[in-house]
Amino acid sequence: MTSSDTYDAEYFRRFTPRETGVLAELEKEAVEKDVPIVGPVVGKMLWLTAKIMKAERILELGTATGYSAIWMARALSETGGKLTTIEWDAETIERAKGNIAEAGYADTVEVLQGNAAEMLSSFEPDTFDMIFQDIDMEMYLELLDNCARVLKPGGLMFFDNTAFKTAGNFLENSLKHPDLDGVHLYAFLPEHAPDWDGLTMLVKK
Repeated sequence: MTSSDTYDAEYFRRFTPRETGVLAELEKEAVEKDVPIVGPVVGKMLWLTAKIMKAERILELGTATGYSAIWMARALSETGGKLTTIEWDAETIERAKGNIAEAGYADTVEVLQGNAAEMLSSFEPDTFDMIFQDIDMEMYLELLDNCARVLKPGGLMFFDNTAFKTAGNFLENSLKHPDLDGVHLYAFLPEHAPDWDGLTMLVKK
């Protein structure tokens, strides 16, 4: 039996979560205009993780269209929690705020404008239950220590798009970090951007 007989990516795609409303619109835009989003599989994974953790404080670095923020806000709406998301571009922020509000989570999500590295340094230690990192990939290693500092013990971090060719230093150092433990995942993620990509999942000791 060959691998093609055993594994069928198109069949696996049939089980991709199907959304309606704002998320469906953003998914359609992502396809038509090549706008990078995490997609419904990673989005639902973030929602499920936050839900299992009963997270109350989540930090996102890189707001973009607000797609991933909406997914995480779904879980936070059940705990009365808050998502803080940081974005550099003012025009992007206004669009994301509109999408988040249309989805019904304006009171759950705080969108801040500024430099992620500088703003990250302003947070108190052990503040967040969960961090989702989806900004310029070249900054992942630079921000790793500060992300670990503001994450609560037992908290989780997700770094998106970690299969890029220059990720070696981040991949190596994140698993050697004295305060973190984790795993790098390289898998087929339907509707992810791109489909064949990686995620890094880290927990604070």
